[in-house]
This record gives sequence, C-alpha cells and structure tokens, in this order.
Amino acid sequence: MEINPPNFLPRQLPDGDGARPEVESAATASSSFADAFRDAANLSAGRFQYAVPGFWMIKKALNLGSERRLRESIAMVHGFADRIIRSRREEMDVGCEKHDLLSRFMVSQGESYTETALRDAVISFLLAGRETTSSALTWFFWLLSSRPDVERRIRDEVAASVWGADALAYRPERWLDPAEGTFRPESPFRYMAFHAGPRICLGKEMAYIQMKSIVACVLEEFELAVDGAYRPRQVTSLTLRMADGLPVRVKARVN
Repeated sequence: MEINPPNFLPRQLPDGDGARPEVESAATASSSFADAFRDAANLSAGRFQYAVPGFWMIKKALNLGSERRLRESIAMVHGFADRIIRSRREEMDVGCEKHDLLSRFMVSQGESYTETALRDAVISFLLAGRETTSSALTWFFWLLSSRPDVERRIRDEVAASVWGADALAYRPERWLDPAEGTFRPESPFRYMAFHAGPRICLGKEMAYIQMKSIVACVLEEFELAVDGAYRPRQVTSLTLRMADGLPVRVKARVN
C-alpha cells in the first residue's frame, strides 16, 4: 500500500477543537476551509518574496490579486474560528462541560478575553497543530528511510519500553538520564523551529508529544519504504513542506 504523509498525517493531528468530531471533520475534510487555511499561510509568506519590498502593501490597499485572495481566505478562517467560539459559549451557558483546549482556555480566562483575542487563540491552536507537525513528520520519515539501522533502533527502543518484562511497572527512570536522573535538552535558543524566550511557539511541547507518539505507533506496526532515488523539493512557506509529498510503501510488520 502506498500513502502520502502530507495528506495523511494532518488527519492524525488534533486541530484546535479536537474534542468535537464534527468540528475536527470540518477542519480536516472540508476542502474549502483547508484550502483557505493553506492559502492564507502561503500568501502571507509570499509577501516577503517581492523584488520591490513593500509592494504587497499597494496591492492590499487596492485589493488586487494575491492580496484580495488573502483577504478572502482570512475571512473564511476567521468565520470558522468565530463559529467555534460561539458554539463553545452556548455550551458553557447551558452548563455543558468540555475538556478540549479551547474550552479550558476560555474557562481559565473568564471574561477577560475579547472575541478577537479568542479568535486569535483558536487560529493559533489550528496553525500550531495542523501543518507544522505533519510537515516535520514527512521530512522525518524521508530521512529515516535512508537509515534502516536507525529505524530498527527506534523500534527496538519502543518495544523494550512497551513490551519489556516490567512494562506494567511504574518506572519514571525509563525516561531519565541514568547518570543524573534528569532530562536536560539543549538550549532552545540553538534551534530555529520553535524559537525561544517570550515568543516561543505555544505548541512546542504538544508538537513533540504528537510526533513521538505517531513515530512510535507507526514503526511498531509497519515497515516503511521510500524510493532511494526520490529527492523531495521544498516549498517556500511558513512551514517547510515537501512540494509533491512523500510517496511511501507501507507493509505490516510480521513480528
């Protein structure tokens, strides 16, 4: 069986309203919203590619070409976010308790957040959890296809942790440095993907959890094969995507 990770992986990642199947379906299956969301990101990034800096401002003022499409795409995305917020408020007014990210956020903020601020938060949830991690995972599986030894080590590590003799025992030290008993990553300022400091990506930890979980589950059950001659092309956008996706042959593991 062949799949294309850029098309498949976003469906495995929660959008800003992951607790609602019908809303998740609207965010992943609705081509109109998905197209508007991607167009808004791509057209925004395109503003920095003009030979004359700031030329997009003229097009925006005159509502021409790409700026008109951007305005239409943003309006559709904003409309989607507004509908989610209205739905949440109606449910909260009748005492319906929800445990998704947005509901928890709205409860914690009370009435201190304006509708515009809440809408921006919804869009941030969607942007942080949609194309970013799926693009990162697509590149990861492509790199992994060139190193079957690394794939084998990942699977062995997962198997040892999940199916070991004491898999049911509570042993937090599995995930800690045996010498110091702590997990000490490199300084976040050394990496560009999530930035650092007060402007660090709000979805950083969620992204790591999503990607690690999906990698572990996929490699535990399947073998992946990519044509060794395939060389992906990069798309200049807000996230580093593969232009034509990544064709992958998937085979269920026999042991």
